[in-house]
Amino acid sequence: MPQNVTTTGAKWAYSRHASAANLRPVRLDTHQHFWRYDPAQHVWMTEAMGVLRRDHLPADLEPSLGAAGFDGTIAVQARQMVEETEWLLQLADAHPFIRGVVGW
Repeated sequence: MPQNVTTTGAKWAYSRHASAANLRPVRLDTHQHFWRYDPAQHVWMTEAMGVLRRDHLPADLEPSLGAAGFDGTIAVQARQMVEETEWLLQLADAHPFIRGVVGW
């Protein structure tokens, strides 16, 4: 499992088997929401927010993330529900580019 080390303010990723020559800065998108759109659960999404009123899942993000040169993302809870945090943790288990989850 990758680990992070802070050295003079820079983040470096390495695995237990990596040599110092393989270290490089890690670029993370630090705030990403995922959801399965449900009008009853996402009442704040008005008609004017049509682009948001659909599912937004890891498969939608991954190609753009890599194309922009990012190594991963941090998923942030969109609704204040334990069930959502648990779902995001499941997504992180299934998609290695989700490097962390913020939930409450």
